[in-house]
Amino acid sequence: MIELNKGIRIVGTELWLDSTKARPLGFISHAHGDHTGKHQQVIATPATWSLCRHRLGAKPKAIPLQFRKPYSVDGLTIELFPSGHILGAAQILIQNGRRIVYTGDFKLKPNRTADLAEVLPCDILIMECTFGKPQYVFPSAEEVERRLIEFIESAFEDRKVPILLAYAMGKSQEVLKLLGDRGYTVCLSKQTMDVVKIYEACGVVFKNHERFVNDNLYRKVLLMPPYLARTRMVEKIPNRRTAVLTGWAMDAETKNRFGVDEAIPMSDHADFEELNDYVDRARPSKIYTVHGAPEFAKHLHARGHNVEHLALGTQLGLW
Repeated sequence: MIELNKGIRIVGTELWLDSTKARPLGFISHAHGDHTGKHQQVIATPATWSLCRHRLGAKPKAIPLQFRKPYSVDGLTIELFPSGHILGAAQILIQNGRRIVYTGDFKLKPNRTADLAEVLPCDILIMECTFGKPQYVFPSAEEVERRLIEFIESAFEDRKVPILLAYAMGKSQEVLKLLGDRGYTVCLSKQTMDVVKIYEACGVVFKNHERFVNDNLYRKVLLMPPYLARTRMVEKIPNRRTAVLTGWAMDAETKNRFGVDEAIPMSDHADFEELNDYVDRARPSKIYTVHGAPEFAKHLHARGHNVEHLALGTQLGLW
């Protein structure tokens, strides 16, 4: 059986998946705060573990697992595979007579700073469905990049500072890799720079970036997390133009919600089409959806799948 309670537990074992509450043994799919906890023992990829140490500050015992290296724990055989979300992000394959896959957050389209996701055939699929509604079909990567460059160049032409708002871990490194490789000079907030250094220690190469010091921003791009947008640091830049980079940019009200000039749909999650593609290729006999609204489960049910949406307190029999 599995239990859902601030994470997912394989009942009969100590193994929890992406629990935000401290557990004796926790698999962490990636280092975003809504998937991590200060567990006594952590299973994660080496890159995820490096990012977790930065975020959590704690130093529990770690079991760093490389992709595609089977490992036995509590009578289960587990194996990690790329999820394509951020650096080090992993899906977990659990085997005990059946193949159970928990995707964590994932993205099937390529990223510049994360391993390409794999689709894992399985009997039981536990999948995130953040963008599990039909309106969330993102533009192509080429179109998103065109809009981003157009925003920057337009700001330069008007002698304004383009400020890009993106999460400090994952999204910002994608943006920096794109812009730095194109020759733009990118100024980074401290929060973003700290994570960039960890990416670099893990082997990701960035170009043309520097710490933001607010003295010379002419023809430079400022990159920072969204929560800094309304701080004095930003308000002191009079000639600014702001854009938020998020999958929620598909919603018309996103510009007003973030208080920005532009919203560009750059996401590190699977969109509606990718979610369906994963199901079609994995061919599970049972699906559980999590980390999203129940509408995607209803959609899959209408397509003939045996599916349930996981809600708090759920206990389900798997074996």
